[in-house]
Amino acid sequence: MATCSAIGQAVGTAAAQCVKKRVSPRELRSNKKRLAALQQALLRDDQSIRSLKNEDPDDLAKQAEVTASSQHDNAAPDHVVNGWVRDMPGKWNNRWAAPMTDDGAWIELEWKTPVSLSHIQITFDSGFQRELTLTAHPHNMSKGIRGPQPEVVKDYTLTARNANGAEMPVASVEGNYLRLRRHSFTGMKVSSIRLNIQSTNGSKEARVYEIRCYE
Repeated sequence: MATCSAIGQAVGTAAAQCVKKRVSPRELRSNKKRLAALQQALLRDDQSIRSLKNEDPDDLAKQAEVTASSQHDNAAPDHVVNGWVRDMPGKWNNRWAAPMTDDGAWIELEWKTPVSLSHIQITFDSGFQRELTLTAHPHNMSKGIRGPQPEVVKDYTLTARNANGAEMPVASVEGNYLRLRRHSFTGMKVSSIRLNIQSTNGSKEARVYEIRCYE
């Protein structure tokens, strides 16, 4: 089913782009720029494509300097803008992680020149190293966790800061269990945005794979 759903997502996205651009599927496939745009759209929707990373020119997060409250081992803050949203088990090459303290954990993107934002997208860690299954058979259930995966961030806020240093609330979320979260808001000029993590669904670390920002 996982393979079928991935194919369905790709086909559905391609069909939508064919309608929007008024081209046939064959024309989309044969045009390198259109095919690349399709691939980037799929990546933005959190569908992985082997050997392809986020190259979206509209993603302003890639221009930001990234800092954080702390980091776990080699899970550096700037990993959230390196374009990759998967890691091999035991590796920390493409995600940021930090120990959860009494004050939680935070990660911040800052721009030298303020940018206009109206959309922020976050991809959390959802424990892909763990085998997931749709069946309730006891043998398979012993390998997985029924319910929210421990690594997923549960409670968090997003705060923006303008060029004058004034803070502006963007989003406040409680009880999250989703890997991909998107927040749209009235456009504003910001010099930085901060993701403040108050709790996870069980993990002792805050974990984030990617943050994207759009005008």
